[in-house]
Amino acid sequence: MGGDEWSGDMLTDERSSIEAIHAGGGKVFKAGGRDLFDRQGDLLDLPILHSPVGNEVLSQFADMDPHDPEVLPRSLSRFQQAASIAHFQTPEYRREIDNFHAHGSKCYTYMNPMPSVFFPEIHRRNLGLGLWRAGFDGMMNWSYNHMVGTVTTQSWTWSYVWRTEDGVIDTLGWEALREGVDDVRYLTTLLSLVNRASGPYSQDPLVRETFRWLGEVDVQAGNLNQIRAEMARHIEALSVLGRK
Repeated sequence: MGGDEWSGDMLTDERSSIEAIHAGGGKVFKAGGRDLFDRQGDLLDLPILHSPVGNEVLSQFADMDPHDPEVLPRSLSRFQQAASIAHFQTPEYRREIDNFHAHGSKCYTYMNPMPSVFFPEIHRRNLGLGLWRAGFDGMMNWSYNHMVGTVTTQSWTWSYVWRTEDGVIDTLGWEALREGVDDVRYLTTLLSLVNRASGPYSQDPLVRETFRWLGEVDVQAGNLNQIRAEMARHIEALSVLGRK
């Protein structure tokens, strides 16, 4: 792992260390921001871009008392806006993601979103189909559990699970992350099938309709359960194309 969240000249100075690791047969991943490609794009094996969503979501807590039971229900719309995957669609982020891909690297992200225990649907969306729509290849789930405080004074802001004396207690955010992974598994299966069918069955209405649906499906605000069901229907239909 390279220097965490470094920027500017620190990234340039680190280049010789990465080259030495490569010379020894190793690879390097690291977390960073929007100057990561300009400084190390030709060297990094796996860049992990800092998500703008994390800071946007955290800023929504600035004027809230997290212990007030009224806070979360009345704040959902604010959080949805702050956690929107549209933050990744700015020219700066698109350039960073696309440049790493053009160089042959995969590109991950993290802190997308935070805090980890609230609004599970946002976690499912942002860490599932939202990553695909934004162009990312994967994510780092910072943080599974941030090791601060005692068992009874843990930070609810930074963890997907809470520590206990002999294990952990998970949260709805953690369960939602798993749902996001499953959404992507459905998507991966669908993409494989439609791409394979696009050769021998390129003029079949089902193939054309599937590509149209993939281009138009609203992963930013659409009903994720309905989207998964629609992916399943396309998968079933494409699986028997040519045989039925």
